[in-house]
Amino acid sequence: MDAGRYRGLTSILPRYKGNIEMELFLGQQNLVLLEGLKSALLGGAGLSTATTTVALVTLSGTTLANATLAYVSGTVGRYEGTLPVVSSLVEGTEYLAHIKVLSAATTVAFWKFRATAIERRE
Repeated sequence: MDAGRYRGLTSILPRYKGNIEMELFLGQQNLVLLEGLKSALLGGAGLSTATTTVALVTLSGTTLANATLAYVSGTVGRYEGTLPVVSSLVEGTEYLAHIKVLSAATTVAFWKFRATAIERRE
């Protein structure tokens, strides 16, 4: 696993599942993907109408950026969004990404994971 990437999250609420992919690169926008968002309450069906957001937060709790993830038409629960450039990121520093999924104004899934800022070397 790359230092700035995290995959394969399950919600703190076991009825919702999804996989997150995000690389946290310095000096650029960063794509956030939530794939396979499914609900056991709906028989494992993919969700296509949820409101999904991501917040990039320091370990001390300061929010650095927010973005909304949009549903990708024709997929099974795939949402994509782009975090704006955050000029204050420091290489090698860990940050938290908070992913929140709302359905009918109720939080149905919430993930919090660590991502390390890295210089893009590709």
